[in-house]
Amino acid sequence: MLNTSAKRMISATTRVYPPIPPMSPPGISSTAARRGLANIKWVPTMFALVSIGYGISTYRRGQLERYSARTAELERQEAERRRANALLMDAYGDGSSLEGVEKAMALYEAQQQRRH
Repeated sequence: MLNTSAKRMISATTRVYPPIPPMSPPGISSTAARRGLANIKWVPTMFALVSIGYGISTYRRGQLERYSARTAELERQEAERRRANALLMDAYGDGSSLEGVEKAMALYEAQQQRRH
């Protein structure tokens, strides 16, 4: 006859004998499957790091573009100032006599009116 009496009671803490590993796709061992799941927890961390790196890169690129634009404007203003100073120096000549200074001022004013 069949022996239907259990040797011990079954409960939620009873281990299965023989141990049955969790099902995994063919060709992948259960340890490899567990390692694959362990790597999933790094995805949010890696995503955050990549996002922070992209944000810093974008911010720095914007700062460099603004700096370049500001520098170009300052260089343009400096060139304009030098040109105006050169015109003024040409107009004044040596500046040793009052007549030369008056003539230079008249010439300078005439150049400024033509420019605007």
